[in-house]
Amino acid sequence: MSEHIIHASYQFTQTLSAANTARLIGPKGKIGTIKSIDILCTTGLTGTAGLLSIGVSGDAARFATHTLPNTSANERVDGLETINRVNGLQTRIGPDDVVELTNTADPTAGAGIIFINIDWE
Repeated sequence: MSEHIIHASYQFTQTLSAANTARLIGPKGKIGTIKSIDILCTTGLTGTAGLLSIGVSGDAARFATHTLPNTSANERVDGLETINRVNGLQTRIGPDDVVELTNTADPTAGAGIIFINIDWE
């Protein structure tokens, strides 16, 4: 019997210039792999470059990070996306993990829509 992979897309609208946390959980009993992180800037990102971290409570960047450089409104945030690996293998989301998306360094101003694609198996 082959494993059925669930392709899921998550969307979060949030202020990127303040310490915010969004959370998600996967399907019961499934292990997740982050496939991509995309951010659309809806209000210009200005000031100090920010950092979006994707992890769990106590380990904010366990799975991935995405930098938040200055970006004009209605443009893709062309930051550096880093999906974490250990010994060459991607760090996977456990079946009971509550995934947190946290702004761990904050620009002066800005807001956006965060799109995350995760495969669950």
